[in-house]
Amino acid sequence: MAGLLWLGIYGWALMAGLLWLGLLHYLMKTNSLHSVITHIKADKSWLITRGKGVHIAVIDTGISDMSEFPIWKRSKYSWPSYDKAWSDNVGHGSMVGCIAAATMDIGGRYNGVAPDATLISCQTNFDEEQLCLIYEYLIGLVESKKIGRLVINNSYGVSKKEVANQDFNAPFLKMVRSAVNKGIVVIFPAGNNHVLRCGNKTNDCKNSIWG
Repeated sequence: MAGLLWLGIYGWALMAGLLWLGLLHYLMKTNSLHSVITHIKADKSWLITRGKGVHIAVIDTGISDMSEFPIWKRSKYSWPSYDKAWSDNVGHGSMVGCIAAATMDIGGRYNGVAPDATLISCQTNFDEEQLCLIYEYLIGLVESKKIGRLVINNSYGVSKKEVANQDFNAPFLKMVRSAVNKGIVVIFPAGNNHVLRCGNKTNDCKNSIWG
């Protein structure tokens, strides 16, 4: 039973990850999150689960006060504080939160991939030390059983044409490994920067994800 449960969790997480592959490109063409949800068949998965009982931590610029995020969806464990986490002066975190778990429950325009999931908004300036603190905090929520199943979404990075040198002993990577070892599903979307490296040549640059 436990094995089937985790299979379902990872299957759902894979669906969430696939959503991001080329998402912005597709949104630009369709101008509708509804079209994206249908395109990746997330609406079909709702016959099995809509994410109820799952917490999704969105590490980003915060999430705005929108009808897609009713009070029941907003976790009291948001970071660094509830009020700060549930504000967004940039808009990126709000977009990510909407894609992940928006709901039309009280008049929102969209349903996200997991409309019944709870969101933990984690507002950050993307400093590595701060990211480590956020991970430490989220891992602590799971270890203390304050929350159950957790997905951590990381929709950020540095746009470069060349692959950056990686320090695989960096503190942040250690925190990511620690989260994974605790059974937390960690997602790093990819696919936005193919054009920077290869233009629109879909057969070039095999190390770049084309979306």
